[in-house]
Amino acid sequence: MNWNRRKFVKTTSVLAGASSCGLISLVGCTPVKYLSGEVKNNALVIDKSQWGDAEFVLVKNKKLPKPIFIKPTNDGYTALLLECTHKKCGVRPNSRSLKCPCHGSEFDHVGNVLKGPAERNLRSFKIWDDDNSIYIQ
Repeated sequence: MNWNRRKFVKTTSVLAGASSCGLISLVGCTPVKYLSGEVKNNALVIDKSQWGDAEFVLVKNKKLPKPIFIKPTNDGYTALLLECTHKKCGVRPNSRSLKCPCHGSEFDHVGNVLKGPAERNLRSFKIWDDDNSIYIQ
């Protein structure tokens, strides 16, 4: 293939734009799994049998502006709203962190700010489980 400077710049610009817009992912190979849940007794209930072997899952709920990130921890689970506390952009999960594509804020998997401009941690939810379900409140 014969590449001149103009074709190279044009092609790499398109790829960089697609990556930053989420059309392609160069962040990692972690698959994102979405689960559904139903509201019961003031809690969002997720059936554990939906989880499979995913490292983390996302749950959408029409009453929330962004999905909820859920990941197992040593003490149970963490549940975080994937909305950046800087300018309310949607935060994107990967296997190492949660990153805001708008201004570069980065959070760990328990919601703590790792890198600004965000100054506040991600919103967390009370979460508990039993043998069959995970409950988010």
